[in-house]
Amino acid sequence: MKTATKISIITLMAINMAQAEGHYEVKSAKIELKITSTQTVGSISNSETGTKRIVVGNYGEQELEEINTVIKNTTNGKTKVNKIHKIKYINGDIRYVADFNKKTMNRSTNYAGILFGTKKYKGSVEKMLKLQKMKKVGTDTVAGHKCDVWQLGKMSKTCFYKGFPLREETTLMGMKRVIVATKAEFDITLSKDDFKMPDFPVYTMRFSEDGQPIGEPKKFNKNELEEMDKKYIEKSKKGEDEEAKMIKIMNEAYTKAGVVKGKAPTKEQMNMAKEYMQKAMFPIQKKRFLEEAKESGEVKNCLEKANSIKDANHCKPDGDGYEKWDSTVKKETLEEISIFETKILPCVEKAKDGKTMAMCFPEDY
Repeated sequence: MKTATKISIITLMAINMAQAEGHYEVKSAKIELKITSTQTVGSISNSETGTKRIVVGNYGEQELEEINTVIKNTTNGKTKVNKIHKIKYINGDIRYVADFNKKTMNRSTNYAGILFGTKKYKGSVEKMLKLQKMKKVGTDTVAGHKCDVWQLGKMSKTCFYKGFPLREETTLMGMKRVIVATKAEFDITLSKDDFKMPDFPVYTMRFSEDGQPIGEPKKFNKNELEEMDKKYIEKSKKGEDEEAKMIKIMNEAYTKAGVVKGKAPTKEQMNMAKEYMQKAMFPIQKKRFLEEAKESGEVKNCLEKANSIKDANHCKPDGDGYEKWDSTVKKETLEEISIFETKILPCVEKAKDGKTMAMCFPEDY
């Protein structure tokens, strides 16, 4: 149902943007919803019936969404049936999508979480709805919860409860789609089983710098996957903490430089703030660099044994893949790692300030 999908994207953009921000005002939730949709244009009719299940933990940092629907398309009396059964699970910066038709699961980076963060921002839904020109038109009760009704012209009407859309109604071009909660629980205790995914083989696709897919999807070793995700999430949270520290340093720098809120800083104030930031951020930047550098030894050992592009890309499970791997590329790559380990790393370890550390890197490195 392409039309229904297009309408949903247009009318529910505010919901998607708010979700990317870690928008919920309650820590946890379980919601069961019913989906119905009909559309008739001339001799063509479409219908969709099914269910949707949502589980949210830690204000949206963890979110599982399961959709199980049957779509029927009838053209000139002939009907085609398409069944969709998928589960999407987001855990911080990691995203899994399980397809029950293909019996496979894809693992990728949750770029929305990286761009917008996964922390709690009260009131973010209302701000996004206003930006999308939606208007609050009243209140209603859905699944036992009083929610605020927001409307976009005559096209859509959505009832939100603490950031959760408990009822969505979309009407346009002969199509009417309704997603309504039949059961909703909030601020409840969740277990690991609430976010359990099916036991399908897990794959990931690698992409080049210009966004083109590289080679065949890589299959993960499930025994290593849990530990890999754990390390990735810990690394992401550490990055969030460092980002918070840097923001604090920036604010302190502007205050010490005498910058007044609401007024443009002078050139002298900007130079003072910049100097303060460079000194204060140096320990954080150096520590982050040295922690990430620890991985270079493992990568080097792995690449030394790699004799194919598949083997080489296996050495970088969370990085960009190689577009080409032969004896020349292998030699150049190992030489770069050697320069890093023997010259750059020791130089950074000795660096006492940002300027000294910057001098550790060759211009063409």
